This record gives sequence, structure tokens and C-alpha cells, in this order.
Amino acid sequence: GIPAHPAGAAPATRQRSQLQVSPHAMPIDGTSPSDGINASSMLPAPRAGGVGTWMTQVDMKLVGIGVSVVESEKPRELLYLWLGAEPSVAFSDKQEGLVSSDGDDSSGAHGGLSLSLWSTPQEHGLALKIRCVQVDNLSASAAYPVVLSRSRASYLSGHTASLDTFALTIARNSFVGSSIQVLRLVDMACQPLDVALDAALVHDVLTLRNTINSKIAPLRQLLHVALSV
Repeated sequence: GIPAHPAGAAPATRQRSQLQVSPHAMPIDGTSPSDGINASSMLPAPRAGGVGTWMTQVDMKLVGIGVSVVESEKPRELLYLWLGAEPSVAFSDKQEGLVSSDGDDSSGAHGGLSLSLWSTPQEHGLALKIRCVQVDNLSASAAYPVVLSRSRASYLSGHTASLDTFALTIARNSFVGSSIQVLRLVDMACQPLDVALDAALVHDVLTLRNTINSKIAPLRQLLHVALSV
């Protein structure tokens, strides 16, 4: 179904994420370092001849990552940032076993946030995919509980819309015996986002920023003195 507008959407609830790390070391056979994984599948591998050619790859999949912004003076939570699977699925009591028998994971429950890193003598790269991006206003009197979320309009295009709200792929090539490095591919895609702010939240965030600046000002001065000696 189509998510509700931010003004009526329910904020995410924090829950432990699951992490899967699977490092690999394998010879290059002409396939992409990211073939067969969700993080990326469009990059051809750099072809290299000779004996001893190697490739290292690390894949990580998480249900998601949540970050709280807390005002310690009171204390209270101001904002909660969620990067991962759809919140309505990730924070469900039935989170385990959400992937159906046919392997469908359209909600991102078992890979809402995925990161792939690979390295060969000729190329280094990364591929990042985030299924859902959401920021919640945790004030009890918030007029807009959801500050930022994927736009409803992006879901109306049906199967033509990407399941991922944000995706980034970068591949950098280097040449043996040379200091030249080339960014072979920089590919970033982001679905439309809805933003809803109220004056109270803006005031709280600016107040928090001023408090942080006042506390780190003495540290900045000490660092400046130490570097100028």
C-alpha cells in the first residue's frame, strides 16, 4: 500500500538491527565483484591477466540503523533518524521470517540497508542501498511527527519506481605502475522526499546547535593554541 503523508504517518520505533558480514577472497573470473548481491549488479569486473590476480569483497546487510538526537540539558529526544527497511515492517513483532518462500524481500526486512565493498589490483569500489529514509520528530506535541520520508508520489508509478529510496555506487580504477586514478563510475539515485517542519522543532534544533557550539568553543581554542605552537 501507499504510505501515509508525513503529517499522518506513524513514527518509527527503535529495535535491534541484524548484521551479516561475509568477506570473500576469490580469483577474478570476469564477473563483477558485485554480481549476485543486492548492493550492486551492474559493474563489470576489471579484467586482468597474469598469475596471482585476486579480489577481496565484503558484503553487509542490516535491517536498518537508527540514530537518536538527544538534548542532554533536559534531557529528551528531539529527532530519530532511521535508515533501513520500511519502519512498519522492521519494528513489527513478526520481524523474523518476513522473507517469503519465493525469496521476495520487497519490504527490505532482511536487507533494508546493504553495503558492498570490493578491491582488486585494478579497482576499488563500494555500493550502498537504503530501502527507507525517515526522520521522526519525537516531541509529544509535534504537528508533524514525521519530518522526512519518501514521497507518496514515488509509489504511484508502480513497478517503475525503485524499491530503494537511496542508492550510491562508486568505482575507482588504478593502473599498475602509474599514479593515475580514474573514477570509472559514480552513480547516485534518490527518490523524491516529503519534508514537514514546524516552528517548535526548528527552534529546538537551533537551540541545540548553539548549546553544542558553546561547549566545544573552549576545545577549539585549546586546539588552536596547540597547533600554533
